[in-house]
Amino acid sequence: MRGVHPRVNRRGEVRSVVDLKLRPHVVRYEEQHILLICRQGNLEQQVQKNEREKGILGYGQVKEENEMISEQKEQIDQQKTQKLEQITEIVGNIQKELGTKKERLTKQVNQLKELKNVYNEIHS
Repeated sequence: MRGVHPRVNRRGEVRSVVDLKLRPHVVRYEEQHILLICRQGNLEQQVQKNEREKGILGYGQVKEENEMISEQKEQIDQQKTQKLEQITEIVGNIQKELGTKKERLTKQVNQLKELKNVYNEIHS
């Protein structure tokens, strides 16, 4: 690569100039990430404290569970809709096939009736 010259650090590891230039940014990102995790923990503790004070301890957890259940229900409803569409298509195909067979049988029944009438005329 052009402009990327390897460097060797004290431990004998080869590092490129790009790695060396990005290192402070990576460290800063990691520090910010750790701070956010700590803040999240503090916020969760504060929420629990507020819930306890208001007599609704566990409300946040129940809310999260309800949201998760709602998402699962939505997925199940989508699956049901897909299955219902498949069943509807199958029923439609069966009805078409029955209609075709009924039409063919109706023609044969009519022919048999005509033959029966001819037979009755001959034997009467």
